[in-house]
Amino acid sequence: RLLKAFKRIFVFLNIIRKKEVKIAFIFAAHAFSFYEKGIMVFLANIFRKKSFIFPRSGFAVEDLKTGWKRRYYKFVFKHASYVVCQGENWKKTFEDVYKKKSSKFIVIKNWFNIKDFRFPNKTASKKVELLFLGWVDKNKGIFDLINAVNKFSKSLPDFKLNICGGGADFETAQKQVTNLNLNSKIIFHGWVGGDIKKEQLANADIFVLPSYAEGLPNSMLEAMLAKSAVVVSDVGSIPEVIKNGENGFVYPKGQVEPLKNALEQLILDEQLRNDVALRGYKTVVEKHNIKNVEKSLISLMKD
Repeated sequence: RLLKAFKRIFVFLNIIRKKEVKIAFIFAAHAFSFYEKGIMVFLANIFRKKSFIFPRSGFAVEDLKTGWKRRYYKFVFKHASYVVCQGENWKKTFEDVYKKKSSKFIVIKNWFNIKDFRFPNKTASKKVELLFLGWVDKNKGIFDLINAVNKFSKSLPDFKLNICGGGADFETAQKQVTNLNLNSKIIFHGWVGGDIKKEQLANADIFVLPSYAEGLPNSMLEAMLAKSAVVVSDVGSIPEVIKNGENGFVYPKGQVEPLKNALEQLILDEQLRNDVALRGYKTVVEKHNIKNVEKSLISLMKD
C-alpha cells in the first residue's frame, strides 16, 4: 500500500508542476488516505496551485482523537485553499481543529449528474425488499441490522433483506444469520457493481444503513434517487439531509429497537413507504444536482 501511495504522489507531482495546471481537487478518506492526500495538498501549495480538499470519511472523528493526527489535519487545512465539507457539522468539526473560523471552510454537499443516473424498471415482487449496500463490518452496523430483522422475522413474513458487500465481518455475519435461522429472509450477495448494483437499488423498497460513522454517504443518496425509502443512523451529515418521517427515517446509532421500529413501520405501510421514497427522490434532485454546485465551485476556482 505504501508503494502505491508513493507512486500516486509521484504522478501527482508530475502533473501539479505543469504550468497549465492551476487547480487540484483532492478527495480524501481517513487515516492513511488522508496522510497521502495531505502531502498532495502541500505539494500544490509549494507550486502555488489552488487546492480543494474534500474530506469524505465519517471515521475522521477517530483520527482527531489522537494528538499528532489532529495536528496533521491542521497542517493540511493550513495549506489547502479550500476545505470542502459535506455538511455544517463537519465544517464546525474541522474549524475546531483549525482553531479559528475561516472562509476556506465551505459546505458543498455530495452531488450527482442527475440526468446520467438511470435505473432499470423494478422487478415485480410480492415481498418487500430491503437492501444493505456497503462494507459488511460491525462499524457499518451489520449486526444491529441482523438483530433488528430477527425481532420481526416471524411476525412479518413477506420481506427479504439483500446484503450486498464484503468485509471483515462477512463470514461472522453469515454465521449469525444461520444460527438465527434467517437464511430464507437474509441473502448475502457479496460485492456488486455496475448493472447488478443498479438492479439491487431499483428493486429495493427500503434501503438501510445502520452505520456508526459516515461523512455523507453516496449510497444513501443513490438509493433515494432510485426511489427507495431510506432508514439511516444519525451520524455525520445525514441528519442535515434526512428529516425523520418525511424523506426518510433517522434513528440513534447503535440502538436496535428504533431501527427495528422504523423498518417494521415501512414494511407494513406501503403508502408511507411510497410517500417517503418520493420525498427522498425530490430531495436529491433538488439539493444534490450537480447544477446546484457548478456555480459555487466555478466561483471559488476563479477567486
